[in-house]
Amino acid sequence: MISGINWCNTNTPDWSVAQYFNVFVVMSTVGAEVVDEIKRRYPNSLIIGRLFRGGDLPTPQDAVAEWAEYIDATKLILYQVDNEPDINYPDVSALEYASWWIRVVTLLRKRLDAMWLFPMPSISGIDYIYDCQAAIITSDGVAERGYWQEEWQMEDWNWGRRYQRTRIMFPNKAIHLCEYGNSSDIDPMIKAQQYKKYLQSLPTYIQSAHGFIMAGSTTDWQKFWITVEMAKEMAMTWKEQFPDEFNAWVAAGGDPEEAFEFYLLGLGYITPSRQYLIDMADNLMSHLEELQAGIANLPLE
Repeated sequence: MISGINWCNTNTPDWSVAQYFNVFVVMSTVGAEVVDEIKRRYPNSLIIGRLFRGGDLPTPQDAVAEWAEYIDATKLILYQVDNEPDINYPDVSALEYASWWIRVVTLLRKRLDAMWLFPMPSISGIDYIYDCQAAIITSDGVAERGYWQEEWQMEDWNWGRRYQRTRIMFPNKAIHLCEYGNSSDIDPMIKAQQYKKYLQSLPTYIQSAHGFIMAGSTTDWQKFWITVEMAKEMAMTWKEQFPDEFNAWVAAGGDPEEAFEFYLLGLGYITPSRQYLIDMADNLMSHLEELQAGIANLPLE
């Protein structure tokens, strides 16, 4: 599980918060230049683009046309296609929505070779998910969410652990927890402690988990803001984010202080950017040059 944050809709992010996370959900309402800046600052981070829109359900062609500029400008590996279908389109049945989503993604796949996540419902139950199963099976993974108000709800399948029912219904489908958080108005540091506990308890099949929401986003959501003080409390090392993999790395003779990140790259758990690979190659070349210099200084037999 990679610890991340939900960027939502801010074009003026608090970069002091962002530095504590390794993956980001970024709304398509955010300018592509912000996505470029994230890539520049955090070249080995994963970015999930959330294709967002308001209003009634458009034709598949109109939806793709609306998102085309953002997709062409960002060219990400992962996109969440739409958001909160049961809330945004209350008059559209789950079967109708699933059919629409499949047609949209069919068009998107012709535009860009990427992975497309299905947006799980926000408040609807098993029946809605069942009616969407054709779209979920078609998808490359799902965008889940987990919320609570009382701490006990953090462990409840209808609240903080709703991803568990998705896992049971679709055991081979990748799950990204694109939003999680405590929606009550309590002390921010108590929230941060809950979030750290929640992250540490997530199962290994959760690909990424994103706290809601980046400080600086719309003030309507200010009670959700994750501040830099909260981010520090929530921060997790690679060892904490992948404890089982770390133990396997050490058991196989890996140095517990070095190179674990390269091991995660090899497993495919970290998706490197082009610049990250260039930097890694430069680093390896410098080591090779040191080795060659050392060999040159060896005495001849």
